[in-house]
Amino acid sequence: MGHHGEQDHAFEGWVAHNPDSVHGNMEWQKYSPKPFQETDVDIEISHSAVCGSDIHTLRNGWGNTKYPCCVGHEICGTIVRVGKEVQHLRLGQRVGVGPQSGACEMTSCEYCSADEHQHCPSIVTTYNGTFPDGSASHGGFSNYIRVPATFAIPIPDGIESSHAAPMLCAGITAWNALVRNGAAKARGVGIVGFGGVGMFAVLWAHALGCKKIVVVSRTRSKESDALAAGATDFIATEEDSEWHTKYASQLDLLVSTAPDTKVPLSHYLKLLRVHGDYVQVGLPDQALPMVHALELSVRNIRLSGTFFGSPSQIAEMLQFAADNRVKPLVELKPLSQANEILKCMENGLARYRYVLFNDKLPRLAIRSIGFRRGKVSVAQYLLTRLHQLGIKTIHGVPGDYNLPLMHSIADMGLVWAGNCNELNAGFAADGYARIQGASALVTTFGVGELSAINAVAGSRAERVPVIHIVGTPSLKLQNQRMLAHHTFANGDFHVGRRIADEIYGPVVNLTEASNIASEIDYVLQRSITERVPGYLAIPLDISQRMINDTPLQVPLQLSGLENDEETENAAVGATLAAMATSKTIVILVDILAVRFAAIEEVAELMEVCLLPVVVTPMGRGAVNERHRCFQGLYAGSASSLAAKDLVEGSDLVLRIGYLGNDFNTCGYTSKALSRVVDINPTSVAVEGSFYSGLHLRGVLKRLSRRMTPSGVSVPSSGGLRPQLLSALPGGDITNDWFWPKVSEFLQPNDIIVTETGSSNFGLWDAKLPAGATAIMQAVWGSIGFALSACQGAAQAARDAGSSRRAVLFLGDGAFQWAVQELSTIMRLGLTPVIFLLCNNGYGTERSFGVDGDFNTIARWKHRDIIGAFHERGKAPVFRQAFNRSQIQGIFRDPELQAPSTLQVVEVHLPAADAARGLRTIAQAG
Repeated sequence: MGHHGEQDHAFEGWVAHNPDSVHGNMEWQKYSPKPFQETDVDIEISHSAVCGSDIHTLRNGWGNTKYPCCVGHEICGTIVRVGKEVQHLRLGQRVGVGPQSGACEMTSCEYCSADEHQHCPSIVTTYNGTFPDGSASHGGFSNYIRVPATFAIPIPDGIESSHAAPMLCAGITAWNALVRNGAAKARGVGIVGFGGVGMFAVLWAHALGCKKIVVVSRTRSKESDALAAGATDFIATEEDSEWHTKYASQLDLLVSTAPDTKVPLSHYLKLLRVHGDYVQVGLPDQALPMVHALELSVRNIRLSGTFFGSPSQIAEMLQFAADNRVKPLVELKPLSQANEILKCMENGLARYRYVLFNDKLPRLAIRSIGFRRGKVSVAQYLLTRLHQLGIKTIHGVPGDYNLPLMHSIADMGLVWAGNCNELNAGFAADGYARIQGASALVTTFGVGELSAINAVAGSRAERVPVIHIVGTPSLKLQNQRMLAHHTFANGDFHVGRRIADEIYGPVVNLTEASNIASEIDYVLQRSITERVPGYLAIPLDISQRMINDTPLQVPLQLSGLENDEETENAAVGATLAAMATSKTIVILVDILAVRFAAIEEVAELMEVCLLPVVVTPMGRGAVNERHRCFQGLYAGSASSLAAKDLVEGSDLVLRIGYLGNDFNTCGYTSKALSRVVDINPTSVAVEGSFYSGLHLRGVLKRLSRRMTPSGVSVPSSGGLRPQLLSALPGGDITNDWFWPKVSEFLQPNDIIVTETGSSNFGLWDAKLPAGATAIMQAVWGSIGFALSACQGAAQAARDAGSSRRAVLFLGDGAFQWAVQELSTIMRLGLTPVIFLLCNNGYGTERSFGVDGDFNTIARWKHRDIIGAFHERGKAPVFRQAFNRSQIQGIFRDPELQAPSTLQVVEVHLPAADAARGLRTIAQAG
């Protein structure tokens, strides 16, 4: 056996300090494990499932929690240290740890000697326990765990780690309840509850050959999943008042997994035959209901319970699972999001076991079980690269040509968003990339990729790096020019590729002759550094091909090349010289400063030079609008007053990342400026002199280092048009009144998404808080963008471990384009605040002076529609505002400040009303 005698790893995990931790308030920190003994092993944790016991313990539901405590007792990982006295385990072996991490192990112990370690009076639980030396036990929401080797159970090769982990508590609890009570010979087996333990009970009963498996639940919301797992019958107790009569005396064994005390226990017992067994495995905080003795004695019914299992019983169960290919229904989530997952558990969103994969350790960021040493599949290589880039959620729609890739997404611990259609998926990926820096979109060949093309074209126009991965027919099919589906039935498989050449930046079709790793890296690097979408086609027979994994050890180079020092100095010198000859200077910041990740450099420049700063409509979020130097929004004739006077009256304008399209200049009404310095993503232009090959961030850093404070007195400005803040007659909600009030509702670090059209222009009159991100599509301008983009942006914030609030503003017309993605938002447990601005149609088109029935839409019953999309978890909250006092009350509602579920606010505005910026640009033609 290999031994590792030194500890070179830090024990860190999510630690609870009080009952409030259950609400998502655990803290990531170091802790001290038990002292290492030569009978111990250290395990590097790859997966840890979330158990109901974790929730009970965190909130002190059983009254015995010893804080600080790190929970988690469904653990799978790899041994990294082995004590010298351990003979049955080896370094690098994959093992699991369940709820028990210690017992006396004495031959004199009645229970340990009988292989019933779980009943030993000296039991040490995996967390919230105490070892004989007095040290505390800590669980699996962590990087490592140290346990006596007896309680590290080898995992058979036929089980994935994400499936093995939940078997170690939920699985063994259900297994013992069934196997120790003769389920295989029972004429009927019943399972009360279909959660984590109930799901395993159905899977085990089916694999054991039980002919009649009845699931008892309150409603039918889980019926299809239960039947798919192997149940033959399903009882919904709240939907059938006679259920206990219809199913009376049909079961020999009834296993209750319900962690609830408010159960109709007497009715449950009526389901049992004479000599039947009722086994309680759910562990509620309080006592079970009383049962009259006659109900037991008349039919000789036995009441019992079960308490997980011993190491050998767990090993027996794991081997059975491997032999019978038992696969639980799990949802893989990053360990970094453990606090968010606790909230999902409390809201009942688990389907049916959350399994945390360890993204806290770089080498475990993607699960490695199934990799051959030195080899990975093409799909694994690509997905590992995406994860290294911080992309933890994949958007898209499955199709037969991308199914092998789909399986790899699930196997490797990435989140599959599962959008309703490819267009929405593309918009969602765009929103994700604007927060995370890049995103991935997966579609099938032909119909799928072309459905997404409008969204990807928007990403190209808006400079957003979306990696579009297209599953294509096999190379064999392509080479033989077969007449395949999703083609024009002419043997041409390259229509999508030819279209891609016009829209994407890097475009690659993987082939047998490809240097596959290099070509994947090329697409990712170029897409991200140039801020353009990338296209990667993976044939069906290439996806699972094995390639060398060596390149994965070297991170992709994404920072861009260092600027040539001489050229950079010349450009900065020319800029400073132009500034030295100017009395009035204004800095104008625009969208490309955001796209090319120069927000920090812009902030540093503002602090150093202390010059007046304005932004364009598309540049919102590029600067702190509460900074003393901020002077408002410049958009030609629709500018805020201070910004217009400053920009058009200055001697010199320093433009950073400028993009002068029609919406950004309010119909090209921005004044032609006499003296301009343009600092662009790859060049600098100073009054006729042009310096190419310079990266934006490097230029700004050098400019800040060489610049001295201007000494200019910056005027005080709120950045808003004062007349818009005055009271207007009447109680109707108008755009001119509404948008300045939005300023008061917004919070620091909000993600603010606005739909193409009136909402985009309305935001011009709202002042953004510090740290806010504004997401809009002002160049491409595709209606229907915002709802899906909000889903992607909110998911990106969650993936980053952030609690940033997402706030969406869109009209009722745009809502009808993309309403399906509400179901994705709710299924993923995202909690944006959505303001649905209702003016009965397409307000933007009306503003341009051409109206008719074509601008009027059907009046939807939004409350009913939103309710129809709700499947599980905490229900969304719907509100309506018809006047100013109602919307102001909603703005003050605490639930909207830190939403725990989806919030939708229907805001009614006059049909003929429009935002000021929209009116102005319409007048400009």
